[in-house]
Amino acid sequence: MPVIFSVQIDGTTISPEAFAVELSTGERVTPLCATLRPALEPLEQRTILLIGEFSPGDSLPAGVEIVSELNDSDGNSLLGLSSNQVTSLESGPSLVLAELFAPDTPGLAGKCPEQSSQAIQLVWQGGVTGPQGADLLEPQRLAVSIELSNGIYVNPDTLVDDDPDNHVIACISASSEPISVIVEAGFFHDPGDDANPATEIDVVSRISEGK
Repeated sequence: MPVIFSVQIDGTTISPEAFAVELSTGERVTPLCATLRPALEPLEQRTILLIGEFSPGDSLPAGVEIVSELNDSDGNSLLGLSSNQVTSLESGPSLVLAELFAPDTPGLAGKCPEQSSQAIQLVWQGGVTGPQGADLLEPQRLAVSIELSNGIYVNPDTLVDDDPDNHVIACISASSEPISVIVEAGFFHDPGDDANPATEIDVVSRISEGK
C-alpha cells in the first residue's frame, strides 16, 4: 500500500510501527515493512510503501494513521495524521500532485531535452507504466494535456520515467506557465495492470521556492 504525503519525508524516522492500517472490520494492523523505495530520488521521497497483511479474509484496508514518530524533511512531526482515502485495487491510478520545476533543478538536471523550458513532476497514487508493464511511450505522452496560462493546451514534448515508481516528469518547451494537467482514461497502468480513470489536477509551482 503506497501512502503519499504532501511533504517530503525524513527517511531516518520511517518504521513499520509508525503506521496503523485500519481494516474494514475495525481491526488495526501494523505493517511488516515501511520504505521509501523505489521513489528515492531527491525530488521524490514523499511516498512510503507499506507491506503487510491488509486484507485477511474478506476485509479491506479502510484507513491509515501515523501512531508514532515520523517526521518530514524539515523535522516537523507527522504524528496523529490520518486518512480514510484508500484507492481500491481495481480503480487504477489517479494523479495526486503536479509540481512545476525548472529543468535544471537539482534532481532533474539532464532529464529533459535541451529545448525544454519547464518540467512538471507528476505524482500518481502508485507506480505507473504502459499496459502490461511496458515503457511509457507515444500513446501515454499524447494522453497527457497541459493547460497553460494563455489558454492553450499542449502535450508534453516527452515523458521521462526511468524507474517503475509513481513519479513521471513531463517536459515542455512552452514558455507560458502550466496551470493544470489532464490525463485521458486508459493509458497509465498500475502494477496490477489496472488502467487509470480520467484524472485532472492543478499544477503547484516550486520554481520560486528553489526546491
